[in-house]
This record gives sequence, C-alpha cells and structure tokens, in this order.
Amino acid sequence: ETYLDLAMTHRPEVKTYEAETRMYQSERMAAQREWFPDVELRGMYKQMKEMDTDYWSFMVGISIPIAPWSEGSVSGKIDEAESNIQRSQSMKTDTENMIRVQVRQAYNALLSAHHHLHLYENQIIPQTKQTLEATLAGYQTGKTEFMLVMDAIRSLQEAENGYVADLQNYWKAYADLEAAIGLPLSEKKKKK
Repeated sequence: ETYLDLAMTHRPEVKTYEAETRMYQSERMAAQREWFPDVELRGMYKQMKEMDTDYWSFMVGISIPIAPWSEGSVSGKIDEAESNIQRSQSMKTDTENMIRVQVRQAYNALLSAHHHLHLYENQIIPQTKQTLEATLAGYQTGKTEFMLVMDAIRSLQEAENGYVADLQNYWKAYADLEAAIGLPLSEKKKKK
C-alpha cells in the first residue's frame, strides 16, 4: 500500500465527503419517491364483549400525487439533492488532489532530508574531521599556522550544526508525511 492509498483511506476529510455524498443520494431517493403513490393497508380484529360476534376489518388506501401545485416542490427537492451530490463529489475530488500534493511534498522533503543526513554522516563530517586532524598534525609539527587550525575547527562545527539542522528538517518532514497520510508511519509498518 502506498502513502497515497493510505492517505485516501485514513484522512477524515475524504470520509466526510463520502458520507455527505451518500446522505444527499438518500435525500434524492426520498424526493424521487414522492412521485410514487402511497399505498396503505390496514387490518384490525375487534372483539365485541356485548355482542356475540367479533369482526375483522380491512382497509386499503391509495394517495396519488397528481396535484399540479406540488410538482415544483418535488422537482425542486430532486434538483437540490442533485446539486448537493455534485458539489460534495467535487469537494471530495478537490480534497483528494490537495492530499496528493501534500503527500508528495512531504515524501519528497523526507527523501531530501534523508539524503542530506546521509551526506553529512558519511562524507561531510568525516572529511571535516579528517581535515581537522591533518591540520592539527601540521600545527604540531610547525608546518601549519594556528589560524588554519581555527578554520578547521570552525568548519567541523558548521558541519555538525548543518547535520543538526538537517536532522530537524528530517523529523519535520516525517511529521508532515504522517499528517498528510492521516496515520502514524509506525501504524503503516504494523499493517504490512
């Protein structure tokens, strides 16, 4: 299951518009049923204590909606329900598009931050440490000036600060991806 699939199934906004669409479809069906005749059947058994005979009674009733003054009301309800269905479906589509953008942006930010962390851990920091060690060795033998040692220390501190900043960016992107999906990433791993 991809992050987009998870987002579409776990984001409450999508579920809200799906439920809203079902509600308006039910309203449309109820309005359409107003065109059909209502049939009523009743049955009753009555026991007469003072008389020797008991009796059954049955009643059948039909109401036919042919009143011309109610035609506009019924068709108006149907048109309103149709309009609400289309609006709800359009809002759902817009929301899904927005979620797709959010998930892609968060995922790309997470990949970028992960790549930067990898660079800092495996290249930048080890190289600046190596440069500092070489500069210190040169200073101890008198081949390097003190300012070069200070520059090497400053470079290492900047590299470590950059690593911390990218670590912060990584966790922010991680949280953004979880928010975009609507589910903690640890939950995604459990569902596999």
